[in-house]
Amino acid sequence: MRTTQRSKTAAWITLVALVSATTLTTTGCSYFVPSTKANVAPFADQTIAMSGEVDSSLAEGRIVYTRHLAKGPEVKRYRELLGEFQGVVKGIVAYSFQAVTVAESGLPDTLKSAEMAKFLEGLRDHVEEYPSARFSLSAASLDTLIEDVRDAEDLVGALRAAQPLADDAGHAAMAIVDDLQDALVAAQDEMMEAIYGRHGTMLTYGDSFKRQQNFVLNGLILVDEYWKTGDESAIAALRDSIPYFFEGMPPTPQLTVRDIVEVEERLYGRLEKMDRLRQSLVWDVDMYYNQVTEIDTIVETSVKALRTARLAIHVWVKTHRKLSAGITTPAMFDMFQITKSLVGSVL
Repeated sequence: MRTTQRSKTAAWITLVALVSATTLTTTGCSYFVPSTKANVAPFADQTIAMSGEVDSSLAEGRIVYTRHLAKGPEVKRYRELLGEFQGVVKGIVAYSFQAVTVAESGLPDTLKSAEMAKFLEGLRDHVEEYPSARFSLSAASLDTLIEDVRDAEDLVGALRAAQPLADDAGHAAMAIVDDLQDALVAAQDEMMEAIYGRHGTMLTYGDSFKRQQNFVLNGLILVDEYWKTGDESAIAALRDSIPYFFEGMPPTPQLTVRDIVEVEERLYGRLEKMDRLRQSLVWDVDMYYNQVTEIDTIVETSVKALRTARLAIHVWVKTHRKLSAGITTPAMFDMFQITKSLVGSVL
């Protein structure tokens, strides 16, 4: 009897084990798609963050003191490249959002592939409307890629089939970033030349003004030394350094106290005129340094933004490749935090 009971118990345990194993296996297979859905979302997060980072530039809305000077061909070229880059980023963002939407749609796997293929057809039509030499995939290759996406058995297979397009978008974006870096330097040089063209004369005269001011102040120091010591060598030194303040005066040994007072008044009069002149230069000098500081700040911010953009694109392409290979866990990391921590230390 006990043997029979043991046999029944063993049979139940075996049955439960089999059911449990079947349940786990089934859950594991169905869980793969939700994992993919959860891990596709960082594509959108990453590219949105990238777009925000790179949008610190010579764009008109970002500048104050130099806005009226940002009209040259190099600035125009930089803006055109920035617009081209933002166009590629918009395509990447749209693709990422589509992948998220499809992954979370609850559609059967084959329909998910069909939806991705339908989106890529629309993207292809847009690319054909605005052709660019940045992309290397031919029209025929793109058509084949779209068919492979449509024929994929599930979303991971569709992403795998679309990987060449993700690579191509990444390469195109990288090429634009390279051109943006060169254009940024050229735009900075152009802006600095425009700034100096408007205020350079004032700065040059400001340097001359400082030299004249030093002469006058040194002359007053020599006069003060004469009043303290009565040493006429101080007056002789003053006459040798700036003789025009002694115009109409007798030779140095014959100078009277009244003459010395007159020389001193001439020095003070010159200093007063120079002070009024200095006040008239303040606006130009301050504007020059405000404009130079603004350009330097914008360029520094833009360089950091471009580095962040480059790394963000690289991370996006690599993550897409991991997802398309069915490797879901690495994509769980916060890619934007990774990007921020690596900028400046990797590039």
